[in-house]
This record gives sequence, structure tokens and C-alpha cells, in this order.
Amino acid sequence: MNKNLISFAVAAVLAGGMTAVQANSNVTVYGKVMVSIDSSDDSAGNSDTNLNSRNGFGAIGVKGSEDLGNGLTAMFQLEYGTNPAAGGEFGGRDQWLGLKGDFGMVRAGTVTTNYKQSGAKLDPLWRTSLDIRETGGLSSLHGGKGEQGQGRATNTMRYDSPSFNGAKIVANYTLDSGLDEEDGYGIGLHYDQGPLFASFDYINNGVDGEDDAWKLGAKYSMDAIAVFGHYERGGLVDSLTGMGESGANLWHLGGSFSMGSTMFVATFAQGDDDAGTEYDSWRLAVKHDMSKRTSVFGGFARVDVDGATDEDDLFTVGMVHNF
Repeated sequence: MNKNLISFAVAAVLAGGMTAVQANSNVTVYGKVMVSIDSSDDSAGNSDTNLNSRNGFGAIGVKGSEDLGNGLTAMFQLEYGTNPAAGGEFGGRDQWLGLKGDFGMVRAGTVTTNYKQSGAKLDPLWRTSLDIRETGGLSSLHGGKGEQGQGRATNTMRYDSPSFNGAKIVANYTLDSGLDEEDGYGIGLHYDQGPLFASFDYINNGVDGEDDAWKLGAKYSMDAIAVFGHYERGGLVDSLTGMGESGANLWHLGGSFSMGSTMFVATFAQGDDDAGTEYDSWRLAVKHDMSKRTSVFGGFARVDVDGATDEDDLFTVGMVHNF
């Protein structure tokens, strides 16, 4: 009888402790899986059909928070990119520890820059095989990971101010781990309220020479219709990832139209750089939400480099599941 009472008392204490922890903290496992079938060909006659699930287009992570009282909240995120088609490539993404309060939010670790974050808000096909970054609609400053202006900045602290009627300041500062090198930084003003998102962003990677870039972006939604676009310029801007030189002018315009759970998307982009490389690109796509977490998509994209025979076409169909 005494043993039963002791066991009951211990269980009650443990249950009370767990209840207290659950009341003050929140930990969530989440993720995304994207797989597509891509058929590509170019003007040189090269063609290929393959599976694509690009590392980082899919991810798995854990995030959480703890109420510290007095208006303070401790927060963390640990996210890893996945590639089901390749059966591995488990790479790190945003991973940070932070503190949130009336002053805003401060994070330290590996974080998405202000420059990349505003670009992600403009593309309804972000992190799919039809991602606008794949066809030169956004510069490589919206991708990669490192300390030299990449979209995911390592060794970095980021500050998000409180929102003032939809407007907030986003700033990040990178402590360069190299010897005798300057630290990189970025700052942006983002407005997100009602039908309008608008942003101005600046980034500097701390390297001598043409080491910075700036960008304007906006998206306006009207019921079933949305229009979006951006313009970016600077020494860090390349005209197309893997093609051309830095110092580019780069812009895109696009729109979407939704009918129930189905969205139609069209975009057009142009880029040119200091070396004289110029190109046009466009996308036509459709995305259908099968549920709140699962969608399918398909479309066609073309990149046409002026003054050359280089013309790349992509046809793709795919599926996304979020959990």
C-alpha cells in the first residue's frame, strides 16, 4: 500500500513537471518534401530527363520557444536540407538561437539575410523546380550559404524590429572568420500589410571592390489576382547563376491568377552585366493545392541569351508535401 502511494506521488510530481514545461515551451518538428520530373534541352542538342529534389528545396527541422516571462521569449531553429532523389545530401540551413521581446527579435547563428527573405516573398513557386532563381529572375544573392553575401549567412547576427503599421527594419551583421577581412552586413525596410508587400534591401559582403548590391521589390494581391516584381543592381549581382559576370542589372515582372485551388503563374525577366552578357527568360506554370499541405505543379521555362545560340528549355512536373 505504501509503495502504491509513493508511486502515485512520484507520478503526480512528474506529471505536474511535464505540464509546467509544456505550458512554458513549444517544440515543433516540421519539414517539406519536393520531387519533380525535369526534362531539359538546349540549343546545342543536349537533353536530359531526370528526377530533381534539390538539396534545400526540401527540408526537415525542429523549432521551438520558451516563455521566459516579463515579455521575453527564447527561440531556436535547427533546419537541414534534404534530397530524396539523391538519397541523402543532408545539408544545414537556418540554424540559430534567439530572443524575442518588445524590442523585436535578435538571432545568432546561420540565418537568412534580409536580401533573400524579401525575394522569397515574391515567387509563388519558391523552392520548386520552377523556382524563379533557376531561370535568372533573381540573383544568386538569394541562394547559397556562407560569409560573402550568400542568401543564408553563416556566423551572423540578425535583428528584426517590431512592426509599425506593417513596416519593420531587418538587419544582419556577419562576423567574418577570415583574417584581416571586413565584416559583411545588410539592412532592409520591409512593408507587409493587407494586399501590399514592398521592400528595399541593401547588402555588403565586406570584400574590397564592387562588394555590394541593392534591390527594390513589391507584390500586390487583389482577390484572385497578384502582380509582383523586383529590380536589383550592384557589384554582387550576377546576371544569371553560373553564367555571365557580376555588376548586373536584373529585373523580373510576374503575375498569378487563382481559380479555387488552382493558380496560374507567368513571369518575364531580363538581365545584363558589365561583360555584355544579356538574356531574357520567362515561365508559364500551374499549381494545384490538393490539400493545405500537399500540392502539384507543372510548367515550362526558357532562358534565351542574346547574341548567342544558347537557349535552355525546361519542362517539369512535380509534387510538394509540407508537414
